[in-house]
Amino acid sequence: MSKLSLKHLTELPLIEKETWGEQIRTNRKKFVKTSAFLIKKALEANIPFDKNNVSGYIEQIRSIAWQFYLEDELYFHKEMISLLLEKNHYASAVLAEAISEHLDMKKLVQQNTIAKVVGQTSGILTPYLYQLCLSTTQSRRSRTGNEFELIVEHILLKQYHYPFESQARLGSKFYDENNIGKMVDVIIPSSSAFYSNRSHCVFITMKTTLRERWQEVAEELVRSNIPTVYLLTLDEDLTEKNVKLMNQHNINLVVLQSEKLRLASVDNVTSFEKFFNQTIPNYLRFWE
Repeated sequence: MSKLSLKHLTELPLIEKETWGEQIRTNRKKFVKTSAFLIKKALEANIPFDKNNVSGYIEQIRSIAWQFYLEDELYFHKEMISLLLEKNHYASAVLAEAISEHLDMKKLVQQNTIAKVVGQTSGILTPYLYQLCLSTTQSRRSRTGNEFELIVEHILLKQYHYPFESQARLGSKFYDENNIGKMVDVIIPSSSAFYSNRSHCVFITMKTTLRERWQEVAEELVRSNIPTVYLLTLDEDLTEKNVKLMNQHNINLVVLQSEKLRLASVDNVTSFEKFFNQTIPNYLRFWE
């Protein structure tokens, strides 16, 4: 194996890394549909909405959208690896070297020989594949949050017809003027109601998983002078200790029905069902 191969085995040169990264970003946009498109497509499945099972509805829509996404992702990966082997001079040379080393053209169909070619090629090209997989991991994390927000907004708008304003509607000026940062994803009923009497508004933030990120919400609550926030999450690894700590920071958790049952003894935890059917209407009565 050449010295170039050994170098590439550990890391890519900066220029090569940047070029490959740009190709990944460009082709991801080309082959992987947006979260908004996939959620819209999932909603077209017309899953029946049951006010007594909002948790199940959220999970079903996410599952359908996820399957659509995986189809796009698989095709995207296939195209990227093909592009790498066909257009990248170094990768093409690696593949040619592996073929010449292992393949007897009379035995082209032998599975074990092909396996050696694939193994040697992918092994040497690991830095390329690693960068591709890292990009996909980051994309997945971003998309899951976006899709969760889109589903919640759909439920607010189409299933309950509640008045609200999301980040897109509120605009960056609102956040800057009120020192809210980007903690608040949705305000019910509106920004004008916020200026009139913020104590009777519902402030919603959404995170698919929490870990220690709830502390960011707590810090922004202090800075923004918001009385309380409803943190909607799909996290199923919540601990009673952390939930009680959140309560000390005026964070009310809204969780899947199954999680509410598990954390029934904790006061600041409510289910999606109760949040949409009771909590929000209780706030809105003030504005009638």
